[in-house]
Amino acid sequence: MGWLGYARDELISPRPLEECVARLQEAVGGMFDNGPVIGRVDERSLRIRKRLQNAKNSFQTFLHATLERNGGATRISCRFGPHPLVLGFMVFWLVSAAAIGIAFWTLGLPSANGGQIPIIVRVMPFLMMPMGLAMVFIGRYWARHERQFLLDFLRETVEAKPQQATSSARTAPVIER
Repeated sequence: MGWLGYARDELISPRPLEECVARLQEAVGGMFDNGPVIGRVDERSLRIRKRLQNAKNSFQTFLHATLERNGGATRISCRFGPHPLVLGFMVFWLVSAAAIGIAFWTLGLPSANGGQIPIIVRVMPFLMMPMGLAMVFIGRYWARHERQFLLDFLRETVEAKPQQATSSARTAPVIER
């Protein structure tokens, strides 16, 4: 699922958990604030996304992270990707288009005037499938730099650094700039 923007990172902040939460709550804005990110932060987790100016992208990258004490430091376990409801809707879209298209071809439904359905109507559901996929690819293309933006936000806000390599193959490395 990496092509959809799903990734994981482990970060460590030298700051204690309470200070990290306070800094993040101060830096993360709401819908009507002017901060660089929008979301929510509580004592154990956060869910944030980049604030888009004059734009809307349903396939935007979200960061969902858990915050845990790690001695005097804080471990931040990050998961990146588009909102699950958006991808759920796209699966529904593609399955529905395929089902309708197959029904039109196999059942040979008659039109309102008693004849057969025109060929363009039979083909239309199958054309909706590549249109839906194109929406996903374009939306993810527009969101291609948001993961790095969110990682940089955490670095600046709580001085988070990548955790040293672990044996987990699912953890993607953090790109340093």
